[in-house]
Amino acid sequence: MRTFASRTSKRSTGFSLLEILVVITIMGVLTGVVVLGFTGNDLRQQQEGIAEQLSQRLSLVRQRSLQRNKTWGLVVDLTEYSFAEYDPVNQVWIPQTERPFGPYSITGEVELAVQVEGETLVAGDTSEDERQPEVLFFASGEITPFTLTLETPDREVAWSIHSDGLSAIEMTPGELER
Repeated sequence: MRTFASRTSKRSTGFSLLEILVVITIMGVLTGVVVLGFTGNDLRQQQEGIAEQLSQRLSLVRQRSLQRNKTWGLVVDLTEYSFAEYDPVNQVWIPQTERPFGPYSITGEVELAVQVEGETLVAGDTSEDERQPEVLFFASGEITPFTLTLETPDREVAWSIHSDGLSAIEMTPGELER
């Protein structure tokens, strides 16, 4: 009886040059898409981080005001914000320097704007000695109704932090066209 041996190909096993080039091209395209996806969101993520940090600090100030039974205030400039505690005996605002209530500068392409009870306030209208807080945190837990917006240099709202004065401080994204 005759047996047939299986035919083996004389072609070596492995990848051809064409197959390797196709795989490298596909990997390059996918890497480019991933990198472009991340770099486009850097500014948006930075703005969200600033808004989240500010929102948390505002909630902390509200709690501190309740704990100490003192009135606190938020002072806002275009690129920085700070907190102050009111001294009723001397009738002065005492700027806070301890963490997490010390003054903070905002880096990046973001500016702050504040509306109190529907009226937009312009930062820098008064000298440093005459500065009064725009938003007040009372010992009763109430807050001056406000809307604090983080804006891009072309005045698009990136994030909005707001409170009606009684409810919790909320943070909402703005309508940016990216």
